[in-house]
Amino acid sequence: MRGATVLLALLVLALVPTAVVAQQVTLPPLRGYLGYDLHVAVYMPAEVKVNTTFWVNVVVDSLDYDKYVYFLRIRIYGCGVDVEDYPLEEVWVKPGWGLTSSYPVTPKSEGYLRVVVEAEYYFEYEGYRYYQYGFVAGNVTVVRAVTYGELVYEYVDLLLRYADLRARYDRLYSELESLREQYEELSLRYQALAHDYDRLSSTYRSLADMYGRLLEEHGALAESYSRLQKSYESLQESYSTLLAEHSRLVESYESLRASYTALQEEYGRLVGNYSALLREHVELADNYAQLEARYRELVDNYSRLLEEYGRYRELYEGLSRRYAELEDGYRNLLDSYRALLAESRELREEVASYQDLSQKLIIALLGLTATAVVLLVAVAVRVLRR
Repeated sequence: MRGATVLLALLVLALVPTAVVAQQVTLPPLRGYLGYDLHVAVYMPAEVKVNTTFWVNVVVDSLDYDKYVYFLRIRIYGCGVDVEDYPLEEVWVKPGWGLTSSYPVTPKSEGYLRVVVEAEYYFEYEGYRYYQYGFVAGNVTVVRAVTYGELVYEYVDLLLRYADLRARYDRLYSELESLREQYEELSLRYQALAHDYDRLSSTYRSLADMYGRLLEEHGALAESYSRLQKSYESLQESYSTLLAEHSRLVESYESLRASYTALQEEYGRLVGNYSALLREHVELADNYAQLEARYRELVDNYSRLLEEYGRYRELYEGLSRRYAELEDGYRNLLDSYRALLAESRELREEVASYQDLSQKLIIALLGLTATAVVLLVAVAVRVLRR
């Protein structure tokens, strides 16, 4: 569409110089015969502007005979002009004689300038006198406030401006289509994000409920941990006491072993006391075995308590990490929701501004089209009148 408009504008622009030259030179003059032996030609521009002064040239030629001219009358009238002249009155004119009369005129309104040339005369031939009368009249100049050339230039300018406006409109329309596609894409993304937000909100509510339950469990675990801590401290004290007792038993055992060795060395001398010492030794050995069994039981109980404490410690640390992750996820989700809400507001404002711009552009294009149609109709009417 744009290429065709530009091509038409260039074609009209190429024809404009010819139209302008046509109003600067004369058309074929208004010609005719005044009777038999006088020829007249009127030279005037084909088109002039209002309030422009130009010259009207009237040329009268005598052809074959001597003649007596009673009068030669020239009148130019119309568009606020009324010029009348009698360049010849009661004079003899010879063959080959010519008269050129020039009149400056300034039309004041639009319309047509009309020229009337008339003459009355006689000539003699073979003893006879021939009386002649004739006139030539016609509309010879169009007077306009705006000339055809100016209308053509204005029309070409409007065509070029229309082509430029059409190009800008096409470009804006293409941008609008692109923005509409972007808006649709953003709308789909927004709907997807809204769906994700609903899903995440539901997940968040579930996590919040789970967090409440975990918080309750954490309180219970904290109480359990406090009890275990107290039990551990009590066990630690028992273990310390047991360790001290074990040291004393070891020292006693070493002392007894030394005594036993000494007794063996003196076995020969102390045979009488062997039975009593043997019984005492067995009793001490039984007590030692009992103490050793109690010690091992305490060690086993301590190991089980230590393993159970480690498991509870790992469970507590895992719950703490999960709570921190849930808190970070909630903050990130809240930031994404706020950014999405701001982007949605900006998108609505941009769509509203582009809708206003499209409506204004359509109204301006309709006004320009109506103006171009009015101008084309006016030009067509003037051409038809001409």
